[in-house]
Amino acid sequence: MERKFKLAGVDHVVLPSMAANKMLLFAITQPAMYRAIYSILTGQNVAQLDEVSTFTHYKLVGKRIKDIDFKRHKLLFIGFQSGKDNKFIFNPPQQIDIRIGDVLLVMGRRVSIDYFKEQYGEVYYGS
Repeated sequence: MERKFKLAGVDHVVLPSMAANKMLLFAITQPAMYRAIYSILTGQNVAQLDEVSTFTHYKLVGKRIKDIDFKRHKLLFIGFQSGKDNKFIFNPPQQIDIRIGDVLLVMGRRVSIDYFKEQYGEVYYGS
C-alpha cells in the first residue's frame, strides 16, 4: 500500500500500525517522556501548544527571534516554520528574521499565549 502512495507522488506516508507500534515502544522504554507528550497532545496538561502566524500577528514581522522576549511572556519557543519554503526548524538560530507568512510554535498556558498574541497584533477577520 505504501508503495502505491509513493508512486502517486506522496512525500511521506504514516501508517497507523507503524505509528502505534512506535508509540507503544516509546511508552515502554521512556514512560515519563511518553506521558508528557501524550498529555500535551490530548490537552490534559496545563501547557498548550499554539501557532502564531505572522499573517495575523503583523507586529512580529521584521523582528529577529532573539528580539522577542518569550520568557517575559511565560512562553517556551519551540520552533519556527518559514513561510518561504514551509520547512520547520526546532530551536532555530536566534538571528532569523521573521517575515510575513512565517509561523512560530510556542508552548505555555492559554492565558499567556492569548496575551502574547494580543501584544503582537492579532487581527480578527470574523464577526
